[in-house]
Amino acid sequence: MAAAYEIIASGHVPREILLLNSIKRFGSSAVMGRSYLGVSEIRRFQIIEGLYMAYQGREKSSNPVKWMGENPYWMKILMELDNKYKRGKEDG
Repeated sequence: MAAAYEIIASGHVPREILLLNSIKRFGSSAVMGRSYLGVSEIRRFQIIEGLYMAYQGREKSSNPVKWMGENPYWMKILMELDNKYKRGKEDG
């Protein structure tokens, strides 16, 4: 999740989001070359999609404090990842 967050925070769209959008549009057979997705793939897509949507929601919110109050689960995750990302930038 930290790697996906770094991609999102740098202004890019994670590969999983691009894949998920293509799967939704064209189906898994056309995109993945098979008619199914494994449980771990589905879970990864769900987690990264949630993270992406939460990050975008927070950034686009006209009232970040209200957004944080309405989304405590994602607020906690984003704050933890914000701190890791900032520490990594300082160390690198």
